[in-house]
Amino acid sequence: MKFLKPFLIYTLSCFFLGQLCYWIVQVIEFDFSFTSFPFIGFTTFGNQPYGSFYKMPSYHWEYPATYWWVMSICFGLIAAIWKIFFADFRKWPRILTGILVIPISILLASIPASMLWAYHDMAAGRFLGGGSSFEYMLQQIPVGLQLALPLYIISVPFNIITTACALSLLFTKAPFWKIAAKLRGKQSV
Repeated sequence: MKFLKPFLIYTLSCFFLGQLCYWIVQVIEFDFSFTSFPFIGFTTFGNQPYGSFYKMPSYHWEYPATYWWVMSICFGLIAAIWKIFFADFRKWPRILTGILVIPISILLASIPASMLWAYHDMAAGRFLGGGSSFEYMLQQIPVGLQLALPLYIISVPFNIITTACALSLLFTKAPFWKIAAKLRGKQSV
């Protein structure tokens, strides 16, 4: 129970706040294109909150909630572990370990997300055979690990908004317990 409660709170909060941020970025229709790096061109193409590389199939644009669930579950897992072991540290170690939750969550989420990406690739008819479909999914994990942080970085302004939300969620002491207690008219926990 000590792990389950923070895991569920962080996972659900990450998902719903992420969906809210996704909606906000789509509403403001922020366009960010950047092609100055040699051999690399990336863009968010109008109101797409997630970045994409040139000639890269954008399944995360077609199925955003599915990929966001993967990220939310991984964030919930890492944040709950952080809450149990590191949340009571002194100021600087707590902040430094809390900031590491984001990149660790992204790298952890890239493993199932790359397998999900391979599944969508196969469903789109891009799987050429030569082995099993599960083998193809496993072969995509290194690619997902390589592209996870760059895709996160180029997803401007979505990455800035969601990182701010995630860090405020992490560093707020008992964020939803206090709100729930005030709504019930009781003293805060």
